[in-house]
Amino acid sequence: MEEQVKEFVEERAMIEHGQKLEVLHLWDGRYRANVWEFDPKCFITQSFFIKTDGEEIVFSDPYLGEPEPEEEESEECQMLEL
Repeated sequence: MEEQVKEFVEERAMIEHGQKLEVLHLWDGRYRANVWEFDPKCFITQSFFIKTDGEEIVFSDPYLGEPEPEEEESEECQMLEL
């Protein structure tokens, strides 16, 4: 489940180059996800509390919403590939 929580946060949070995501299991399907910045000092830039029911994520605080949709290729790009 910890890996699912990590993927959930990576898909939705704005994690920049040079930052690291850390996921900690707290208790009973509850996790804390911290985004760390290391340049020039070490500090947490974002922090989320995630709750699961053992199979899927049911809650995040702050709310992370839906993942960013992947950009679709324009018709022009698709035609060039043909």
